[in-house]
Amino acid sequence: GTVRGGLSRAELTQARQAIGKVTAKPEVLSYVGQIVRMTREMDKVLMGASSRAAVHLLQASKVRALLSERNFVSPDDVKRVCRPVLRHRLTLQPDAYVEGFTTDDVLTTVLERVEVPR
Repeated sequence: GTVRGGLSRAELTQARQAIGKVTAKPEVLSYVGQIVRMTREMDKVLMGASSRAAVHLLQASKVRALLSERNFVSPDDVKRVCRPVLRHRLTLQPDAYVEGFTTDDVLTTVLERVEVPR
């Protein structure tokens, strides 16, 4: 039968296999790790992203690469999916919310600070 979004099980399996073939260079893996680590080091953050969040960030980046018809993850793929993947995985300090900061603001700062691999 069909599952979520009207995909058949065979199509879902194919999609999973295709994602599994998308590669990420060590420097891109390091980039993902640095982004997630920095979310835990920011002043305004009470609870940053977990190592599990890093896995999800990489998976989403692979999907983005695949949708862009590439079999490798670029730093741009990581940047593009960073906010949607991580925004709900951060908890800000109470005063940060009072000051009007959002998790997206924090993630924007993180993306500006972490050096992009060339």
